[in-house]
Amino acid sequence: MDSPHLPGGTHVSPLWYSHHHEEQYDRCVQIGKRHVCRRCVVLYPLVLVSTAALMALGVSIGPILVLGMWILPLPMTLDWIGEYLGQVRYSPSRQVLLTALAAPALGCAFALHLQHAFSPVALAPMTLYVLLCCAALLWRSRKARAVRGFESTSEPAQAAPLGTQVEPPEWEQAFLSEEAERTAALHALLK
Repeated sequence: MDSPHLPGGTHVSPLWYSHHHEEQYDRCVQIGKRHVCRRCVVLYPLVLVSTAALMALGVSIGPILVLGMWILPLPMTLDWIGEYLGQVRYSPSRQVLLTALAAPALGCAFALHLQHAFSPVALAPMTLYVLLCCAALLWRSRKARAVRGFESTSEPAQAAPLGTQVEPPEWEQAFLSEEAERTAALHALLK
């Protein structure tokens, strides 16, 4: 199945290649005609290489590797949270660097998980980072809902730093517009 094109000939990649919409293709690398998330292109291969290396070498997970599992993903997590909350501007080079820094720790956690399924030593740091990211996501979502409650329009809003005007992101506007068109077409068919 071929992917659709945007006006101007831009190729649209299915979301299973990249979880970014067209408006966020600056966060992707182009592989052939497909856009693939830049962070994922760096993260997954390095995690697999780290895991395979640790498993092949028979490295036991000692205090230094455990400390690495706690420390190395922290900069990537803080960058993601800061960017998601609008406090940090997106930087492809910073994203690649911080992802490459975190990947060995995630590979170590995965190797430990393969050796000792659901080991708290591996799960604790990874769970913490996931919970921090989820907390940022919930905070932004809650803030957006609170801002929407005070606006006179019913358009969705995006959380932004305090004191700034909240605008819905372009992809959300496009989605809502397309959804309205689909709904109108469905109503026309049902008449």
